[in-house]
Order: sequence, then structure tokens, then C-alpha cells
Amino acid sequence: MPRLSRTGVRGLTLNNGRYIFELRWRNSTTGKLERFREVLPEGITPVAAKKRALQLNASLVSGTWSRAKDGPARHLDELLQKYLTWAEVNRPRTWKTKKSLASVLREHLGNPPLEEIAALLENYKARRSRKGTAPGTINRSLIMLRHMMRLALDWDWTTQEQATKVRRVALMKEPPGRVRYLSDDERSKLLGALPERVRPIVLAALLSGMRRGELLGLKKSAVDLEQRTITLTQTKSNRVRRVPINDALAAVLEVAMSDSTKEHVFVSNRQQPYSPWSVSRAFNRAVKKLALKDLRFHDTRHDFATRVRRAGHDIDTIRELLGHSTIAMAARYAHVSKRQLHDAVAVLSGPRDNAEARTK
Repeated sequence: MPRLSRTGVRGLTLNNGRYIFELRWRNSTTGKLERFREVLPEGITPVAAKKRALQLNASLVSGTWSRAKDGPARHLDELLQKYLTWAEVNRPRTWKTKKSLASVLREHLGNPPLEEIAALLENYKARRSRKGTAPGTINRSLIMLRHMMRLALDWDWTTQEQATKVRRVALMKEPPGRVRYLSDDERSKLLGALPERVRPIVLAALLSGMRRGELLGLKKSAVDLEQRTITLTQTKSNRVRRVPINDALAAVLEVAMSDSTKEHVFVSNRQQPYSPWSVSRAFNRAVKKLALKDLRFHDTRHDFATRVRRAGHDIDTIRELLGHSTIAMAARYAHVSKRQLHDAVAVLSGPRDNAEARTK
């Protein structure tokens, strides 16, 4: 038995004028250690707080408590609204993506109570999969839902048990990461087919491995040609990343910055920063003109990483250069060419002839 709190009721404490009920006990049926926490409403009287704590003690320990019986259940739509408000402040760079995923969850799950969500997720995965949705796309919504339930637990909107049930729903198996890189001939033809103002952007991508958004948002103040470094402060991983500048990239940046009268490195003929859409459109037109198969702007990163790998550098170096948060994300570049495979085994020799060995 835990010690009684200063309120005289098991699990009930008073913290800075706010009553909090928190109970840990061992489930008599399963033998598992359980935990329940509830922040009582502001302004509740001591008598009402104690009464509520005694009710919870009795129902929790006896195993008769359920959120549905205890009060009005929180529903998915209510959680999505609160989560998007939270994300707008705490995750502004990914807020639009989260808003889009929230619409998908509303469409496919409806508005169930939070305690019923886990039971719906296997059907959710199956329905979206039958419609041809990629496993990775489905997984992104599941990962966001897991995060939402963790926050709901912090907000006392759900229980540890319900949050755990959602977390235990398995993610879908994803195919190996797609890697499309260019041959030397493809690379030369692509650069030749691009408009004059867009060509330096694509060339910079091929020489640095930077993302399209990072290049289009690149400002002169982030480029240090003397120290040969680009400092990116707004990145996908939300971490500062420093990109090394080689001689070829330095030449591209120097010309681009001299042509720009604005703070951005790459600007249009009207001295305006490019929109992602306009650059992708020019890139796709060149790809279509050359009949290059399955090539996107983002593949310039794959091409950069593949060439670094073929130059003999390890996966951890590629991870740092690309700004990946884990080495697993860079592991897709572990592939090598057939020529490298033959070179790897060419140095191996077979066992010596026994007669020759005996003679020696």
C-alpha cells in the first residue's frame, strides 16, 4: 500500500493549488502494474476532489472502471483539432503535411471514440492498400496517429492501455528505397536540355545533394565561399547542416550570386526567387524531351550519393552529407556496380596445389 498523500486519500495530491489524482496498482487479473492519472478541474472543492478520488480508487482497483462509463469519451475529430493546433506552434514546418494526413484519417476512420481507434486500424490498412495506396504513405498516417495518442495521454484524454494498443499496431512492410541515378551521358544531356536560368540549380543539386527546397530558399548569407561551406538552418530534420563546397560548386554559386541582385542565390530573369513548381516543370520538360525514364528532381540527391559511394566513401559520410537523421536512411546507397563486385573478388586466389605445397 502506498503512503496516503497529505490530502488523506490514496493517490490524491495538491500541487500549486491544483488537485491531481495518480494511482499505481497491480491488476489482480493480469498481474500487470497499472497506472492512471487525472488532473482534476481547476477550482474544484476539497470535498469534491476527495469524493472523485475515492470513486476512482474503488473502480480502478476493482477493475470496473472504463473511460466510457466514467464520463464523455474523447473522439478522434476532437483530438485531430487539438493536435493540429499543437503542431502549428511546435512543428510549423510539417504542419501542412499533418493537416493533409488528418483529412485522410477523418475520411477513412470517421469520428470514433479514442478507445476504439486501435480496433479499426487493421481494416484501415487493408482498405487503403486495396485502393493501391503505397505502404509508406499508409505508414505516415499511422506514425502520426501514434504521436497523437502519446500526446492525448499527456493531456489525460486517454489511458496508457489505449495508447499502447495503437502503438502496437504494426506498420506495413515497405519495399526497399527507390534509387535512380544518372549515367554520365544522361547527366550531360539533361544539363544541356535545361533552360539557362534553371541549369545552375540542377547542377548545384548534382554537386551538393541538397534538396530542391533548400536550393530555392538558399540565401547569400548562408554561402561562405572562402571557407567553402553552405550553412543550412532550415532543414527537413530540423537540425543545422553544413554542406561542403567543391571547386565545381563554388564556380556555379559565384556566377549565380553575381547575377542575383536579391538576397537569394538563385533567382529568375525578373530577380524573383523560383517557386518549386516552376523549377520542377522545367526539369520535367527536359526529361520528357530526352525520353529519360523514371527521373525526378529529387533523384539528383540519389545521383550525388551514388557517386560519392562509388568514390569509395562510407555510408556514414553519405548520411552526413545528405543530412539524414539515421544511417538506415542512407543504407540504400550501399549498392555497388557490377564492376566493383568483380574487382572485389579478383584479388582472391585459390588454394595451392597439394603436391606443390609438399615439395616446398
